Amino acid sequence: MAEILDLAASVALVRAGDRLLVGGSGGGHAVPEAWLTALAERFRATGRPRDLSLMSVVAIGDWKTAGFGRLAQTGLVRRVVSAGFNNCPAIGAMAAADEIEAYTLPQGVLSQLCRDMAAGRPGLVTRTGLHTFVDPRLGGGKQSARTTEDLVELVTLDPTIKLDIRYAQTNNFMGKVVYPEARAFLQRPAADALLAAHKELALHGYGLLIHDGYRPWTITKLFWDMAAGTPMQEFVADPKSGSKHNRGCAVDLTLYDLANGQAVQMPGDYDEPTKRSYPDYRGGKPEERGKRDLLRAVMERHGFTVEPNEWWHFNYKDWPSYPILDISFQEASKR
Repeated sequence: MAEILDLAASVALVRAGDRLLVGGSGGGHAVPEAWLTALAERFRATGRPRDLSLMSVVAIGDWKTAGFGRLAQTGLVRRVVSAGFNNCPAIGAMAAADEIEAYTLPQGVLSQLCRDMAAGRPGLVTRTGLHTFVDPRLGGGKQSARTTEDLVELVTLDPTIKLDIRYAQTNNFMGKVVYPEARAFLQRPAADALLAAHKELALHGYGLLIHDGYRPWTITKLFWDMAAGTPMQEFVADPKSGSKHNRGCAVDLTLYDLANGQAVQMPGDYDEPTKRSYPDYRGGKPEERGKRDLLRAVMERHGFTVEPNEWWHFNYKDWPSYPILDISFQEASKR
């Protein structure tokens, strides 16, 4: 049931780290100025909320202090995505001073993205901007030096993170090689969180053994087509909505014993299409369940959640913030 909130109550709903889509257009047309003012005043009075991500289709402001300019306060804003910052020079100045993450993307694409979100569609795939500065391979519209959310190769974080990339082998549910290289990438915040989990596990005598990380969308489509009509289809993502792997925010992994370098035994095998793959499966040996549960507990402490039907699959908390990608590992290594 719809509920009407007053200004103070609606502003109070905003939490640290939230993502806000703000309507209106340049020059003050249909911009929620009173609401933006109330949010700015709340931050000045309480120091909350912090680290907001703002998005608008067009630059919002009056070329002075209105619109997004009201929110140009250190600590309040972490990231701004818009077609430009000309109408809100205070935000542009924060980007130029490297105080916030900033992206400029095509106005038409952002408008269509809003339409698709309102329609409940999973996302927007477009060729607009290819071979320009908004092409992910050519900068992705980044407008500040701190805008560094890139795919990080996991073995560069710590030499004791080991790889066993099954899709670069024939030892996988498809029975054939689908990756040209045995490499694993994650978005930088997810990679940093993974490294922290790896270091905590070392205190228990274990390290992380990576089976998969970022996965190009075309590979997800291949998996879906190959798994059609088989028990494995439950365990692969529908390419219509993409997967968290496509966003660089999902990782498949297990533990290995630091003493002997061998992978530990879990209740079920990687990519096994049975109930043994479920993270709450109660069968198997107690020591196997104990290792599985230790892995889950540590990963959850560092911002990951386990996939409901795959004990090895963990999703980073901010995965909705990242786009579906379909670039090669070679391209990923250059980002």
